[in-house]
Amino acid sequence: MIRYLTSTGNQRLDLLITGGAETTGHSKNSHHSKGQACDIASAKFNPGLTNENVGTCAVSCGFGSGQYEMFPRYPNRDHWHLQLEPGNGVPKILPGDPIPIRRFP
Repeated sequence: MIRYLTSTGNQRLDLLITGGAETTGHSKNSHHSKGQACDIASAKFNPGLTNENVGTCAVSCGFGSGQYEMFPRYPNRDHWHLQLEPGNGVPKILPGDPIPIRRFP
């Protein structure tokens, strides 16, 4: 995300990351437990973030897969999930492609 900070020209940008290398709170085969994933809070908590600029930054920072995870019943949980490589149901992302959206019950 350093590249995102640099590309905005705003070195004081406050970016809310809600998940990283964790062993609890994620699915059994989560890339979080391997230290290969991060979660970025939705635009509600990170004003100015869009699916497009998160995708561009993710690819340029080396993330090979990701999705925007929506929780209609719990919208405060919505976030971008990024991981280094595809797996555990998280699709590959390519430069210029939008990050897929996955809705959870």
